[in-house]
Amino acid sequence: MFGDQSGLPSVGCDVQEFNALSTGTTQFSTWRKPRGKSMAYMLVIGSGGGGGAGFTGAIGTVRGGGGGGGSSGWATVLIPLLLLPDTLYLLIPTGGTGGRTSGANGGAGARSYISIQPNTTAANIVLQSGSAAATGGTGGSAAGSAAAGAAGTISTDVQ
Repeated sequence: MFGDQSGLPSVGCDVQEFNALSTGTTQFSTWRKPRGKSMAYMLVIGSGGGGGAGFTGAIGTVRGGGGGGGSSGWATVLIPLLLLPDTLYLLIPTGGTGGRTSGANGGAGARSYISIQPNTTAANIVLQSGSAAATGGTGGSAAGSAAAGAAGTISTDVQ
């Protein structure tokens, strides 16, 4: 539980926030159904893509900047708790890495998941942040500035 919940209601509510556990995208957090509550509002936000590195060069030469990383996708659901198991598993990835050397592309972002098992098998997913993850920006070049990464796509119904 964290201090400021960005204006989320707190009276009679059980507000919980989960963040990435470490780099990579394979560690799941565990959520347990709160006692005495009847509904859950869930919001998942994927991670954005990293920005591309600028191009370095000698003074007086063209040195284009790197493109920004794509923004993540997100999704919400309001669901009666009686429809959910007592434990859910959350996969929250870290953001894409920025380009580290001259003209290098940024790393892709990743999708976030809420699942009934600690995996991302389609049949187990309750909610996912999108259908595709954000991509990283391309690195700058001597030809000028680079392209930004593509945003994460909207989520579709999960069966």
